[in-house]
Amino acid sequence: MSVQFRITTIDTVWEAVAQNKKLNKYNHTIIDEQFAFYQDDGLTRFNALDRNKLLPSNVPEGSFIIWAHTPVSSLFSCLWFNEVERFTPRDQLSFAYTYQKLRRMNPEKPFRLNMFKVRISVESFLQHINGN
Repeated sequence: MSVQFRITTIDTVWEAVAQNKKLNKYNHTIIDEQFAFYQDDGLTRFNALDRNKLLPSNVPEGSFIIWAHTPVSSLFSCLWFNEVERFTPRDQLSFAYTYQKLRRMNPEKPFRLNMFKVRISVESFLQHINGN
């Protein structure tokens, strides 16, 4: 599985929560409830300096590619979708929680995500949306 990570400076769910509230992306009370639930259930804060970190960021962008449909990749996709449905459509808030919980609950099952950077020019984007 691969997922695009943000090229911005938002790497933690804590920062994503603050940014979503600052930009009024969703109801603040529901975002607070979601975040409190995740923290109570074991969400740990991302540390970019941790040499043993599993991902370069805990906040994805929007591209999600499944290279091989395995039981664990299908489970991750299903669990992540359920979190988006349960709380808010702000998928970057539920990504780290789902990933951490799946690894915590299934330590014997290998599950790796690759995160990739994508940079496109404005011209390429416009060509893409215009079908050129």
